[in-house]
Amino acid sequence: LQPAYTQYHIFSNLSDKQQWLSEKGIQIHDLTMIPNQVVSAGIDCNEISHFDLREGAYTADFYLWFRFQDNFPDTALTFLNAVTPITLKTPVLDKQTPDGLTVRAYHVKAIFKGDLRLDGYPFDQPVLSITFRHATNPITSLRYIPDLAGLPSPVQAQIKNTEMNALTGWKVKNF
Repeated sequence: LQPAYTQYHIFSNLSDKQQWLSEKGIQIHDLTMIPNQVVSAGIDCNEISHFDLREGAYTADFYLWFRFQDNFPDTALTFLNAVTPITLKTPVLDKQTPDGLTVRAYHVKAIFKGDLRLDGYPFDQPVLSITFRHATNPITSLRYIPDLAGLPSPVQAQIKNTEMNALTGWKVKNF
């Protein structure tokens, strides 16, 4: 089962109500609803390396993919915890599925910052995150959900080594 790739939520800003209704909103009785595009997103990690505990930085090498309907400007992302801006370039996969969805995947390798405090050593469990948001579409018109279908199979075929480099003495508990 997959969610609807367009979902509606109640719009409460009455000053813009007529504009939304004329463009893309719907009204049922006294409720005005506007559409949200739903985009499935997933990350499959190849390697985490080059830990810098003083700076709280690490290098992440991963595949990022999106599954969506209609048009979605997927390259307009801002990675919130990247050390330098990341630009998504040519996708490693760009295909249409028989059910009308677009699946687009990118290979990304960049330095990210995170909370690498080791206050509870040796019992701590640092969480390494990769966070992003869309640079132009506000949260009122776009929602990301986890892509439970997994990494698209054409990309899986391109990956030679999918084991995590956990560095000596480190153990990946959960991914």
